[in-house]
Amino acid sequence: TGALMANTSGGANVAVGADAMLQNVDGSSNVAVGRWALAVSLSPQQNVAVGHTALFRAAASRNVAIGHEAG
Repeated sequence: TGALMANTSGGANVAVGADAMLQNVDGSSNVAVGRWALAVSLSPQQNVAVGHTALFRAAASRNVAIGHEAG
């Protein structure tokens, strides 16, 4: 629940898991798998986050983070 909740104009995103990409507003081309993955990243671009809280506060684009609290 809550995955991509704040998304308004971002496209081509995949969010699987409770609150994955929760606060994404206009980030595009991202993959977030896991609870709170990419959760507090407002405008991420081209990131892959797999794992509980992976890339939780990503401020940059084009990152890959795999694992619990990775990134």
